[in-house]
Amino acid sequence: MVLKTGSISLSKSHIGKAVLYAHKLWNKLEVYVTDGIYEIDNNGVENAIRPSAVGKNYVQ
Repeated sequence: MVLKTGSISLSKSHIGKAVLYAHKLWNKLEVYVTDGIYEIDNNGVENAIRPSAVGKNYVQ
């Protein structure tokens, strides 16, 4: 998919790459938006694994 505006091809620009990336993942993005069980961040998971992380210096 190539998006063009005038003489600029969006597929070669940074914004064009972002649009194409989102387009490829559109089905998954729809599930995320329509299904309320998914969280936007993973802080809960990070906090849960922090005590068991090996070789990391976590300050609490």
